[in-house]
Amino acid sequence: MESSTSEFKSRPEKLVGVYGQQIPSIEGLSVDPLNFCIRDSGLIVPERLYNPSYSIFLSGDVDVEMLDYLKNELIELEESDIFVKNLNIDLASYGGEVYYGFAVYDALSIFRKEKNLSITTTSIGPVMSMAALILQVGDVRRMSANSVMLIHPITGLATGSKNEIKAESVQMDRLDKVYSEILVARAQASGVESTTEKVLEEITNAHNGVGTYLSAQEAKKYGFVDEVI
Repeated sequence: MESSTSEFKSRPEKLVGVYGQQIPSIEGLSVDPLNFCIRDSGLIVPERLYNPSYSIFLSGDVDVEMLDYLKNELIELEESDIFVKNLNIDLASYGGEVYYGFAVYDALSIFRKEKNLSITTTSIGPVMSMAALILQVGDVRRMSANSVMLIHPITGLATGSKNEIKAESVQMDRLDKVYSEILVARAQASGVESTTEKVLEEITNAHNGVGTYLSAQEAKKYGFVDEVI
């Protein structure tokens, strides 16, 4: 097998390849098999397993099916032993169920923290309602040039007794507040300090409560995305 030499950088005394073979070192130099690479830990793995970027495409309604699909993709990624530094989430959705939107957002946030990686979110087409919230999970948030973002008040259907309807109304107000806090925090963290809670409230309740449609450039102006691609 052909081989190439590279500088030895703080590797274990006995280098071991992914298939258990010992990798020899000679006077400060290691011999790495062709088409193999070294992880930070010193483990020698095939280049096909060294993939610093991995992509997942989320589309359709924000609901339990989207959450299940995402969780299965993350489990498959975790079990594949692929080394990932950046997770790309491509998103196209008109929105959907509020609780599942927050669940998708939280699932990605937790995975990023546990795996110590960064997330890039990219909207392709519609990124509306709860999808606009999911987009905010990205360390880098991008919109394609012709994407459209919709921000509007959280809606729901309340049935039952008067007290049950009142409780549902209180909960919807609380979720609206959490939604707004996330968007405002991300906008200000990106340097757009002019996007305050008051400004977002105006955007959210514009057009008699219908909300506001934002082009990619407008979304960037308010700090809801970092890049237009």
